[in-house]
Amino acid sequence: LNMDNKELKDFYSELEELLDMARNCLVTIFEIIGDKNKENYKILMMLRVIYIMLILLSLVACETLSDIELKTRTSDAVMTSFIYADSAVDINVYGSVSVLDSIKMSALGSGSVMLTTPNRTYKSYLLNGDKDVHLKSIDISEGDSVVLQVDCGEIGMKAKTYIPSKPQILSVDTVYNGVYGLLYFYVTILDSVSVSDYYQLVLRRNYRDNKGKMTSEVMTCNYYDYLFYQVTTGFSQKMNGLFSDETINGNSYTLKLSVSIDDVWANVAKDDSVAVEVDLYHHTEDYFKYAISLNAIDNYVLLPVFHSPVVYTNVEGGLGIVSGMSHNV
Repeated sequence: LNMDNKELKDFYSELEELLDMARNCLVTIFEIIGDKNKENYKILMMLRVIYIMLILLSLVACETLSDIELKTRTSDAVMTSFIYADSAVDINVYGSVSVLDSIKMSALGSGSVMLTTPNRTYKSYLLNGDKDVHLKSIDISEGDSVVLQVDCGEIGMKAKTYIPSKPQILSVDTVYNGVYGLLYFYVTILDSVSVSDYYQLVLRRNYRDNKGKMTSEVMTCNYYDYLFYQVTTGFSQKMNGLFSDETINGNSYTLKLSVSIDDVWANVAKDDSVAVEVDLYHHTEDYFKYAISLNAIDNYVLLPVFHSPVVYTNVEGGLGIVSGMSHNV
């Protein structure tokens, strides 16, 4: 980058584009390093120093230094909520700023939260400093549409979703392979007809640990079926048990997955038992697109460096995801 035969205006414009591209690449790199772990997110603070160094290095070739006025990135409001039928609803609302400015999620301030179902409207309030709202005893049924709206001063967010029907599990069979130390699960599901459905199959173990505490946790699984692969960023990626019914619409289908027997019994109290349950979730298309976009970012290859993936959102006036879901065990 240099100023040969360029006006200052054109030079600064080109510099801004290069810095913005470099910033996006660095954010993606450190997102992967951080692996979505909150403690590791501290490493993102290094971006401030790197970003300043990029500016200084870019100006080394300039004959005359001048003030550079880059575009400021505005703060975004974020709203997330996952809504089940006939269940309490937790809503997370916060302000998010550029990772170059801060990694801390801030509260939006005082405001109102309104959730509307076909039966009635529920309202709550955000006090200064609040980021979470809990609505209990919500009357929502399968198939109901839901509208969630948040108003905080000049910030207004709105999202629409619905509650999918309860997914159907026809049977579950298990086979233990002692040679490889794997416990195989064969789960047969029945898909609904004439609609696009999005599911997620996970295994959860419930046990008492060595300290006597009851624990429930999702297990790391090996997914074998082609349905568990989705095309993201130009190539197939496993989606942690998430899949669509595009190729099995309206039919029954048996899915295959396995877990390590060592993982099944890890940290279980001596002479105690462990229960492994099969959880099948039914998601909305919005959630499916949201999950795919996150997966695309996690697996993004920096070739080419242009057009990096963007996180999907169904929130008007902000970012985040609001989605209904149901599940069967």
